[in-house]
Amino acid sequence: MKTMSWKLTPAYETQPYISKKENVMFCSNCGKEIDDKAYLCVHCGVKVNKKQSLSDNSNILCLVSFLFPLIGAVMYYIWVKSEPELAKKINKWSFIGFGVCLIVCLYFLGIFSLLFNLD
Repeated sequence: MKTMSWKLTPAYETQPYISKKENVMFCSNCGKEIDDKAYLCVHCGVKVNKKQSLSDNSNILCLVSFLFPLIGAVMYYIWVKSEPELAKKINKWSFIGFGVCLIVCLYFLGIFSLLFNLD
C-alpha cells in the first residue's frame, strides 16, 4: 500500500523575494543577490540574462512617433496588448505629430491663410 506524504513549502520558497534595496536583482542560477547592472554573477560566474524593456527607450520611441506619425500608429497597434502604457504614450505623440504636420502642410500650401483671411 502506498502512503502519501505531504511537504509544506515555506512561503519564501514559492514567492519571489522583493528586496527593499534599489539596484538589486537575483541570479537565476544560484539565487544570490547581485547588482542589477552586473553581466556575470559574482558568486557562481554564470552570465546574467537581462531583458531590455521597451520602456527604457520610451523617449526615443515617442520622438519617432512624433516625427513619423504613421510609424507611431503601427507601433501602437503592435504594443497595445504587451506594453499598454508605452503604447498610449506613442499613440499620443503620433496624434500630436500628425496635427503639427497637418498645420505645417496647410500653412505652406497657403490654404491656412485662405481659410482665415490672414492677408
